[in-house]
Amino acid sequence: MSDSSISTADLVQYADNMAKWSFSSGSNLMWYLNTLAKFSSYSLNNQLLIMGYKADATFIKGWQEWQELGITIHQEAAPIVIIEPINGAYQTKYMYDVSDVNYEYKPQVYDNLQTLEALLTETKNIEVVDTIKNGVRAMYIPEKNCIHVRRSNKVSPDVFFTSIAAEMVHMHKASGSEGVYKRAPNQVTAKAVAYALGLKYGLDVSDIQLNNLPEKYMTMSEKVSKKELDKIRESFIEIDNKIELALQQIVKRDVMYRGNER
Repeated sequence: MSDSSISTADLVQYADNMAKWSFSSGSNLMWYLNTLAKFSSYSLNNQLLIMGYKADATFIKGWQEWQELGITIHQEAAPIVIIEPINGAYQTKYMYDVSDVNYEYKPQVYDNLQTLEALLTETKNIEVVDTIKNGVRAMYIPEKNCIHVRRSNKVSPDVFFTSIAAEMVHMHKASGSEGVYKRAPNQVTAKAVAYALGLKYGLDVSDIQLNNLPEKYMTMSEKVSKKELDKIRESFIEIDNKIELALQQIVKRDVMYRGNER
C-alpha cells in the first residue's frame, strides 16, 4: 500500500483487508500471530497495518522518537503507517522498524523453565494424570473446571507450556459461557493463542498445527475476520498479562536466591 496521502479511512480499510487475508490460510494466520507476539500492546487495526507494511518488523518507533534518541533513520527506509488517537480524533503516524535505523536491538530472552513456572503459577486448577483421552498432552475438563496434564518425562518445557496455554484459553472461555461448554468454536483461538505466546517467550512452537483451518474461516467477511482476530488478541493479552506478572516475581526470586548463595 502506497503511503502517499493516506487517510485514516484508507488505513482502516487496509486493516480490514489484512484481517480477511489472515484467515485465507494457516500460514497467513501465523504471520498475524507473529505480529501479535511482538506488538500485543497495539490495537488490532495497528497490528494488521504493521503486518501489512512490514510483516517481519520487530521493534518500531515514530520518526521523532528515533530522532530524540539520536538515532538516524536510513534514507531509503519505507515507513509503517499506523493510526494514532489525538485529542479524541485519529491521524496517521509514520513508524520505522529497528532494521531501518542505526541501532542494535537486543530482544529480551526468556528462560523456558521460568516461563513454564510462571504459566503454572497462574493456572490454579491443574491435575497431573497418567492418561487423557485421544492421547493429548493437556485437556480442560469443564465438569471439574480444571486442566488435566498427562504425566511425561519425555516432553520438553516448551511443549508443556503451549499445551497448557491452549487449555487455559478454553478454561477462560468456559468461565463466561452458559450451560455446557463446547470446545469446537474456540479451538482455533486456543491454538493461535498458544502459538503466539510460545513465539513471544522464545519457545518451540512447531508442535502446534494451524495449517488446516476450518473452511468457515476462509469464507468469513472482513468484519467477522476482525472479530475472530480480536478474540485471539484479547485471550492472548489476558493470559500474557498474568504470565508477565508471575515471571517478574520468579526472576526476582531467583536473582535473590543466587545472591544469597554467594
